[in-house]
Amino acid sequence: MFLSGCAIFGSRAPKAPSASEAAGEIEAESEEPDEFEARLRTLVRGELRSAGRQADRPSTRVILKKPHFYKEYFVYPNGEDDLRLEITERESRTTPLSAEVSVDKVRFATRLHSKKDDARLDETFMRGTGKETISYELRNGTWRRLGSLFVAETTEVFSDGEWRPFRDTPSRRVMEEEEPTRWWQRLMFWR
Repeated sequence: MFLSGCAIFGSRAPKAPSASEAAGEIEAESEEPDEFEARLRTLVRGELRSAGRQADRPSTRVILKKPHFYKEYFVYPNGEDDLRLEITERESRTTPLSAEVSVDKVRFATRLHSKKDDARLDETFMRGTGKETISYELRNGTWRRLGSLFVAETTEVFSDGEWRPFRDTPSRRVMEEEEPTRWWQRLMFWR
């Protein structure tokens, strides 16, 4: 039995690639891995330079990470020259390369506040020293930033004129015991 609707989808013969697709594949294959690495290095250096310019005015930047407000700025102590790059090849045509960049980082941040005005007035910064790992993917010939992860090795707070290790003591609250409700009291929800 032959269905006439099947003719809409065309034959199953493979299509010949268009001239633009063939040129794009040749162009992507002709670039050397060193060129990709050089472009990634210039991209990361530009991002680190712009982050360094933002560190000049640390007291004005209040950040919202719902539901809290805080102030933050960061410094790259070794500058943009201390990049550790790891490029990995993938078996994908859309993202043939992925890269991880490791950089030393010092992050200064205040405590979390529930109100923006409290965060704006807070000038007590904690210093976290560690490494940041930034992930990139090569898509359509350009590097795209996927995200970053900062892992603090030490956290210090400034007190008495020097940086001291930070020890967070969790506050304990004792909950008052409520008297148990009876089942008919729970049914009277309108009260």
